Amino acid sequence: MGSSVALTSVVRIAAPGTAEIDSRVPGRDWAVVKSYPWSQPLWNQSIRLKLTPRLTTEYRVRFRYGGSWTTLATSAPV
Repeated sequence: MGSSVALTSVVRIAAPGTAEIDSRVPGRDWAVVKSYPWSQPLWNQSIRLKLTPRLTTEYRVRFRYGGSWTTLATSAPV
């Protein structure tokens, strides 16, 4: 509890949109932690976020293209 961790995801999408990292404490709704505009120079790159979780927290990475969201990976508890 309180230690620092790094969450890294490689987004393998070659399309313009938005990559987003969300978090959720059990029993609560998902909340946006960080959002990245996704354009051609970033395609196939990693996104990294340093976290200091205070409770058991789940994280997920999603991608928005047009009006749709796609979850890129199952949630990961930290």
